[in-house]
Amino acid sequence: MVTWYQGVWNKLRVNRYAHHQWVSCHGRLYTLTRLHRFSIMESQQCYLCICARETDSHIFLHYSYSKWVLRNLLASLKIDIVGDSWNNFLHYLIGLSDKTKSTVALCYAQIFCYHIWRERNARAHNSGVFGPRKLLEGIRKDIC
Repeated sequence: MVTWYQGVWNKLRVNRYAHHQWVSCHGRLYTLTRLHRFSIMESQQCYLCICARETDSHIFLHYSYSKWVLRNLLASLKIDIVGDSWNNFLHYLIGLSDKTKSTVALCYAQIFCYHIWRERNARAHNSGVFGPRKLLEGIRKDIC
């Protein structure tokens, strides 16, 4: 069993979000860095910030836009962003002493991961751009 198993397949999961998180935890999202490795794309420049290599960790944790959204999303639970990779962050959430808080935070993380990836794809395919407040509002709507 992998360390992030409970972060994906917990009792509050929604299958669409859980599946996306599962793909992400396996490192199978089609980031530009991954596509570049297979010689499909030449550029590795992030669609979101246009100044860094596009990796899972960059998209979900290091990019200021997604970091702002995640911080505001987890503020109600009084949880801060910890870890240098998405899997490490999930491991941190799994290890929280309050198991109810941990399960809710993992649910939030799944929905966040899905929405940030959708925003990334919207920018990649020129079909619109949400601001961070609008994205956060959409995530909160899905949480409800």
